[in-house]
Amino acid sequence: MKRILLAILLVSFSLTIAAQDATGKFKKIVKIWIHSKNGQMQKGLFGGRTGDSLLFYSGSNRDYRKQASPAYLHIGCVNISMIKAKKRFGFLEGALVGGSIGFVPIFIGEAGGFVAVVTFPLGIVTGVTAGVLSKKKYKINGNPAAFQKCTDKLMKRLTR
Repeated sequence: MKRILLAILLVSFSLTIAAQDATGKFKKIVKIWIHSKNGQMQKGLFGGRTGDSLLFYSGSNRDYRKQASPAYLHIGCVNISMIKAKKRFGFLEGALVGGSIGFVPIFIGEAGGFVAVVTFPLGIVTGVTAGVLSKKKYKINGNPAAFQKCTDKLMKRLTR
């Protein structure tokens, strides 16, 4: 029985690997904001990199998912000053920080316990809001090494 389950697992795993296509679009999505050197900001989805240029989809998430092969814009790294990417699990980190700050009044004493009844949920709500809105900043300033490092991190997020 164990051998049959192991065989089924290996076959299903090999089929999912064989179904991957490096030239198509990714199933995971990374929202990014690109700030160019001339001060313009573009918002969209990260699509990968080719050499020293960034592949960028400027449409919405819904439009990206509908298309079989979306049209990417190529933006050279020499034109990029900063890339901001939406943080993964930012809401969870915010909830933990806000909840722990709201929990601190319990250690003050009996009155702190009553205060914590209000501050704990308020801290969680505030932390989740801050975490959802948080972004990771990568300063490029036309530097190819910084661009390579940034896009490597973003590619890992797409392929995990």
